[in-house]
Amino acid sequence: MVLTRETFVAGTTDARKRLSRLVEAASKGTPVTIVAGDRIVTMVARDAWVSLLERVQAAEETAALLADPEAMRRLRQSRRDIKAGRGVGVAEAARLLNVEE
Repeated sequence: MVLTRETFVAGTTDARKRLSRLVEAASKGTPVTIVAGDRIVTMVARDAWVSLLERVQAAEETAALLADPEAMRRLRQSRRDIKAGRGVGVAEAARLLNVEE
């Protein structure tokens, strides 16, 4: 789901009156922000939220690998091996890992 521009709701009283419409807007990809004094919450569709969490998790995993000197050494070695023609193709890797291409 692609998120569209945000709709801001001034306060909780307004949000209560328009809750059904706000839920509908959020479910269709428009994040809805509700402000209650210094408390601010944003309502988004579940699939957008799950997608965001998955992207954050992937970024954290990437950051962990980039911070790991041994992992980076192995990655650099793998790139040298590939450039030198050492390694296997996709079909052979799939066969070795017992997975379908």
